[in-house]
Amino acid sequence: MGPNFEIPPTSLSVFRTISMLISLAIYDRLFVPFVRKYTKNPRGITMLQQMIVGLIIHIITMIVVCLAERYRLSVAKDHGIYKPGKIVPLRIYILLPQFVLMGVGDCFVEVAKFEFFYNQARKGMKSLKTAYIMTSFWHRIFS
Repeated sequence: MGPNFEIPPTSLSVFRTISMLISLAIYDRLFVPFVRKYTKNPRGITMLQQMIVGLIIHIITMIVVCLAERYRLSVAKDHGIYKPGKIVPLRIYILLPQFVLMGVGDCFVEVAKFEFFYNQARKGMKSLKTAYIMTSFWHRIFS
């Protein structure tokens, strides 16, 4: 692994998964015990608050995506690249922040969604709702 190390574009979703796993550990081990002292809620914050935090992180992610795309277009314009199929002289690492932020946002939204459906569903619907959540989650990961 030297300065010429390259990441294939299709493997960028790995960074989303890794950041989600790291975020889950940090959330569970550090954030929840810290916030629990102030809110007296065993989960730290409510499921709705957790979803709101996740959606705010996703909004920030879209802003980062917009800024990265504006930068990419300015580099293409500076190098006179106007036709499709030409390669813009940028490293793929410019895309990493948005994938990391998506993983952090998913940590909040997906976990809260799973807990909400599991806690609010009737006994006969729990397995169906769990299957739905997992299907929608994995569809988002691999699409």
